[in-house]
Amino acid sequence: MENKKLVSIIMACYNGRDSLSYAISSLFLQTYDNWELIFVDDGSIDNSIDFVRKIDDKRIKIFQLDKNYGRGYAYQVGNNNSKGEYIAILDVDDWWYSKKLEKQVKYLEKNKSVSLLSTGMIVFDSDFIPYGIRNCHEITNNSSTGLKSSPPLAFATICMRRRIIEKYEYDNRLSIAQDMDFLQRICLKETFANLPEHLYAYYESQNYNWDKIKRAYLSYIFALKKFQVAYPFKSRIEIIKCYLKLMIYWLFNKLLISKLLVLIRNSNVDEEMKLLFFEERDNIENYQKNFLVMNNNNS
Repeated sequence: MENKKLVSIIMACYNGRDSLSYAISSLFLQTYDNWELIFVDDGSIDNSIDFVRKIDDKRIKIFQLDKNYGRGYAYQVGNNNSKGEYIAILDVDDWWYSKKLEKQVKYLEKNKSVSLLSTGMIVFDSDFIPYGIRNCHEITNNSSTGLKSSPPLAFATICMRRRIIEKYEYDNRLSIAQDMDFLQRICLKETFANLPEHLYAYYESQNYNWDKIKRAYLSYIFALKKFQVAYPFKSRIEIIKCYLKLMIYWLFNKLLISKLLVLIRNSNVDEEMKLLFFEERDNIENYQKNFLVMNNNNS
């Protein structure tokens, strides 16, 4: 691809040292290489930033916050310091398939009206075993489908045009679920699409965290209330849906069958998907041994 446009990758990190090497290795294995990593250390206390500082690559830009502000704030710092024509997200617990950026940039270059593009994701556990897929459905040049209790895209997988971050910011009043609120506001106003391929490997803990789920839903309910003027009826319906979902999570938690909810959220992984996952994972592990480990031994 001639005249490759710069992609800024925003990585907000809070105590992500254990998984950072996978995430960053997946960037170096991208078939699209004109990128910059905007690494924002959000007050980590596990020496995450020291690991990144040892990597000798001018494409990595490091910003250290004086305390833990939360992911929304850290994402906004990343956006504010990015220079790319396109902006992508990569969380420290996750990693990309090697052709993710190439496929997203190619699509956005061909479809100028699309402001934001997401992909499907494959979900894996702490043993690096894939057990589900999400969002692997095709959306083409879609505009607003109205207010939803959750956006129709997977936030972690998005690649968006620079004009998006010039128009939208994260709401720092939200302690959690800033990503869903950010994506919701964009999907109501902008044209978006989704590639029906799992190009993002998403780590999901099998340890059910009721407190985190409760905080996320209550925070998103607060976000939905911002739409009560523009969508007086629909906003109330979606808020009720959120409360109902929260009650279901609470019930499953009380019945000690909460892990069923994790399975319900995902579609099955077939053998071809597993093979591709293991191939990408093995490439990352080999890269770690040959490059990142060497860099981090150079103190």
